[in-house]
Amino acid sequence: MLIILPRVSAKGALEGLKLSADILVPAVFPFAVPVIFLVGTGVFGNSRHKMLILYVLSLLGGYPIGAKLISELKNSGDISGANAEKLLPFCVNAGPSFIVSAIGTGILGDKNLGYILLISHILSSVILTFIFNHKLLFTKTVGAKMRGMPAFDNFVYSVHAAANATIYICAFVVVFSVGGAFAERFSTGSSLAFLINLFEVTTAISRSRNIYYISFLLGFSGFCVWMQVLSQEKTSLFRFAVIRTAHGTLSYIMTVLIMKISGTAVQTLGNAGDVCFTADSSGYALAFSMLVMILLLLVSISSKNHTGNLLKDVI
Repeated sequence: MLIILPRVSAKGALEGLKLSADILVPAVFPFAVPVIFLVGTGVFGNSRHKMLILYVLSLLGGYPIGAKLISELKNSGDISGANAEKLLPFCVNAGPSFIVSAIGTGILGDKNLGYILLISHILSSVILTFIFNHKLLFTKTVGAKMRGMPAFDNFVYSVHAAANATIYICAFVVVFSVGGAFAERFSTGSSLAFLINLFEVTTAISRSRNIYYISFLLGFSGFCVWMQVLSQEKTSLFRFAVIRTAHGTLSYIMTVLIMKISGTAVQTLGNAGDVCFTADSSGYALAFSMLVMILLLLVSISSKNHTGNLLKDVI
């Protein structure tokens, strides 16, 4: 199909790149950096409530962060494999910046709708997590004290790790955008379109103006996110699928209730335009931030032993 219909694949890839640049990078990357930085300070090693902290960080960091943290804590021996498997399906949450900024402001054209989606998403996640894992969240764990990384090294590492995670997600979006472009080319019914939307959330949401459907997709998270999460840590696929579907369904119900209570008109979604993120690269802010980044990098490198290999020294 890539050879027969190259224009379709090119169009799908460009749409995936545009979604990545307009939605994912502005919404995911800035939030991932401080979350990873917080972990690097040794917050887990100095607390006996590692499960609760892990869950809260999964709410703040976005879809891949929860699975990444669970995998790291399991490998370091801070949490057991059984507890990691129990908590994993509940740590798959969309980040606040992605919901409010990217979806609410960028796609739906109304920040208040983003807040409604965020409240529905978080409340649904908290309800499900406390129903099934309230004892696990407040279980006190005792592990070896973890020393935090030096501030400069921690910051450089956080930016590097967040960039890797963001690029990783963007690559999935591009791949599934190409697949979605071929599926749309040959789709003849709405059932196939619905199935396609279950694969990649960002692409599906960008094509929808139904806030209830979007709320379900955010909780369901999509097969693309499922694969990223399950590649980090293994768990029962059936249990994982049931919990993700339950999260999506409960988010849908919560959004309906909040919309009715608040009296928000769904018709306002019809006026929403395309994604409208713009970057201001003409002022002094860009030059200042570049200078600060260079200084931080130099300080970090200067505190390390030099190997003589520039690439290794920088990393």
